[in-house]
Amino acid sequence: MFELRPATDQDYELMWKIQRTSIGPYVDATWGWDEAFQRRFFDEHFDHRKHQIIQVGGRDAGFLSFEVRHGHLYLGNMALLPEFQNRGIGTAVVHHVIEQADASEIPIRLQVLKSNPARRFYERLGFTRCGETDTHLQMVRVMGSV
Repeated sequence: MFELRPATDQDYELMWKIQRTSIGPYVDATWGWDEAFQRRFFDEHFDHRKHQIIQVGGRDAGFLSFEVRHGHLYLGNMALLPEFQNRGIGTAVVHHVIEQADASEIPIRLQVLKSNPARRFYERLGFTRCGETDTHLQMVRVMGSV
């Protein structure tokens, strides 16, 4: 259903487009969208070396970032272009991450903007709330959940 490839320097504009179109509405709902600030933040914080590009049918569809940290797998980011959303691709990608964590017998942690309906998606996949900030929900999935 999908393939992963390492992101490269040449994926910078693609990754910005994915970030802006998939997460932008929830950033806007939380803080308001300031294009110049968001671009600067992206420039300063997004490292293509920590991301993989999700491909569907040979087309670039989104990006994924996860890493093992202090006894858990941290799902830093998973975003799909709008035309690839609601087609089961995100579920398949997160199941791939779950398999990685389960093989290592470690939980998965993530955070999601409170304004982002993806929190319900993660709940369906066995994640539960374990904390929150003013803007984000922190979630965890332990091995064998759902």
